[in-house]
Amino acid sequence: MSRLSPVGERTGGIMKRFIIFLTVCTLLLAGCGKEKEDTVTENRQEETASQVEETKALVTESAVTAALEATETDTEAETKAPSETDAPSGEKADSESRAGERKTEESKAEKQEADTSKNETKKQTENSETATPEKEQEKEQPATVTETEKVKTAEYNPNEVVSLATAKTKAYGKISIPEDLDQMLAAGEITQAEHDEYYPYDGAGYYSVFVETDLNRAATTSGRKLGSVEGIADYIAEMLSLESGPYFYIEYAGVTSTGGTDFYEFRCYRA
Repeated sequence: MSRLSPVGERTGGIMKRFIIFLTVCTLLLAGCGKEKEDTVTENRQEETASQVEETKALVTESAVTAALEATETDTEAETKAPSETDAPSGEKADSESRAGERKTEESKAEKQEADTSKNETKKQTENSETATPEKEQEKEQPATVTETEKVKTAEYNPNEVVSLATAKTKAYGKISIPEDLDQMLAAGEITQAEHDEYYPYDGAGYYSVFVETDLNRAATTSGRKLGSVEGIADYIAEMLSLESGPYFYIEYAGVTSTGGTDFYEFRCYRA
């Protein structure tokens, strides 16, 4: 190997120093860079942490705000419940109130009906309790009722009817059978024995006319009211006037009861 000259040695020393200097600078720069990176990293971490904290703070604040807003909304909803939010509920309450009133009215009506039924039952019970004495009084009063009916009944004499009807029938041109027998006896056409044998019917047939004993109820078979003794006599005489034979006789035959009603029987003979 060749020996270096002093200049070369100096140059080599300078180069070594320069290299060392560069190395040191590089190291320093590297260290500074690392420190800067560390600083930047730390700054970034701090910024990230502050951002996270700010985000958390914002999230927390948002959550609190949302909670407050929800609380306020609930409070407003509760405050508005009677008038705004629950308007249908109010209508429902009104409907329920009306339904309650109807039920109350229905219960009152049912109570009134029950009271009325009780009163009627009570009255019926009282009437049933008083019915026995009334019935006993009715049983004790048949004689009085009969007397009253007698007072209201218009009685008349059936023999008077016979006499008047006979005269009216003769006015129609008919001949009385008893009077004809008397005339025949007086004229000597028949004997006394024959007179007594034929008197008063002389073999004539008859039909009966029934008239109510109460003049107020006396009527024809068709229901026409006769109203008086003369009316009854006219009725009988008119029937006999329709007979083809010239002879007749009217006789009162007594009282006949039919269906609880009493009738005078008038027998009308014709020949």
